[in-house]
Amino acid sequence: MSKKYIAYGSNLSVEQMAFRCPEAKIIGMAAIQ
Repeated sequence: MSKKYIAYGSNLSVEQMAFRCPEAKIIGMAAIQ
């Protein structure tokens, strides 16, 4: 199953995300207006 996740605040830390979800991949940036 594929999920998209939008991070904000401290969840923008690549190191923390790798610790929490080692299989996660960065696919790009986005903006919510």
